[in-house]
Amino acid sequence: MPPDHLIRERLDAVLAVVYLIFNEGYGGRDELVAEAIWLGRALAELLPNNPEVRGLLAMMLLPEAARAPTRALLTDLVARRCQLLALALILLSSDDQDSSAE
Repeated sequence: MPPDHLIRERLDAVLAVVYLIFNEGYGGRDELVAEAIWLGRALAELLPNNPEVRGLLAMMLLPEAARAPTRALLTDLVARRCQLLALALILLSSDDQDSSAE
């Protein structure tokens, strides 16, 4: 690990790059999000008393924690919509068969 005076000089740039990686990944590249969070956790272990490092990690973890339930909710809504559409098609096709039988 570099001396303290070099850590202070370089930390802002490192935190900015980690956040840029996270931000780039948030558009759909989950591997970048995971990598940025991993880097943030590694920095938090190396510098446990640094508020900027802890703040960056919190800024990345909070939206990521909300993203998983949102994804699950959207998946569930799409699945339910597909089920309703399938049911409607079944009902429509059975109505067609009933009317052609008469």
